[in-house]
Amino acid sequence: MPGARYLPISVGILMLLLGCPTVDDDDTSSDDDDTGDDDTGDDDSGDDDSAPGSRWLQVSTALNYSCGLLEDGEIVCWGDLPFAEPQGPFQAIGAGSDGLCGLTPSGGLRCGGNALLMDNPSGSFTQITVGGDSDSSIHGCALDDDGVVSCWGSNGEGQCAVPESTYVQVAAGAYHTCALDMEGRIDCWGCGSFDYGQCEPTVEPHDRFIAVDAGDNHTCAVRDDTTIICWGFLESPELTFTGFEVAAVGSGTGHSCASFATGDMECWGSGEDGQTDGPGGAFTQLDGGRAHTCGVLEDGTLLCWGRDDEGQCDVPE
Repeated sequence: MPGARYLPISVGILMLLLGCPTVDDDDTSSDDDDTGDDDTGDDDSGDDDSAPGSRWLQVSTALNYSCGLLEDGEIVCWGDLPFAEPQGPFQAIGAGSDGLCGLTPSGGLRCGGNALLMDNPSGSFTQITVGGDSDSSIHGCALDDDGVVSCWGSNGEGQCAVPESTYVQVAAGAYHTCALDMEGRIDCWGCGSFDYGQCEPTVEPHDRFIAVDAGDNHTCAVRDDTTIICWGFLESPELTFTGFEVAAVGSGTGHSCASFATGDMECWGSGEDGQTDGPGGAFTQLDGGRAHTCGVLEDGTLLCWGRDDEGQCDVPE
């Protein structure tokens, strides 16, 4: 979704950073509306003997478009893209309502689309996330090697007012941003006049987390015991998957999905357009848009499902 735009970090790596027992799976990973066409798009170029650059490494979704990152660093976008994507190569990407940023091989930032994103900070970063659900709320955040988060763009609701702390992961929503700190705790900021509780984690003092993901106006996080909890506009009970290794979590405007090492997927929230009808498979990353969801499988295949009225699920061959 416009919320969850960051370099895919494996849940296993996050658990190592936080001193938790590791899992063997890859990563976590940022809308509800009217009805539209349901579809599942796929890319058939993820075979091991495929040409260089044909495997997908990451997907980042926005309101009505999706962008994928190929292994050669090229960005390919589909759907209703209202701007020209920046030129790579990139090692990670983050898409927002009308803007897109990429992380270059040297860790620099390169953005395209909305002018608010163009004033990005200099330096070397390890993660990129872009949030916002309109041209006036778009913002980007990046995490550097020292764990410092820098945010830029719209700050009308405080979504760029980063606390003084160090982090291992950051995720941007429509009007808020959340980050996972070195101790496994979650900080959220922003919300302002769009406060649905997404900035107030409903957690206990002893809770420790291994991943966080931001939807438009809700936030979901994975505890170190693999239970998943969400707070904010998406009213959802605590989701207990104890014993299952969570491989990926992705959130959209009004829905979220989680993939497990078993190849199973669970989705919750708004699903009128099929965005919660996720396929099975070994997904390493997920991301949700306004009413669609996309994910990357272990073999480099990219699938999308849900609303397809603008071609946002039509993954290019």
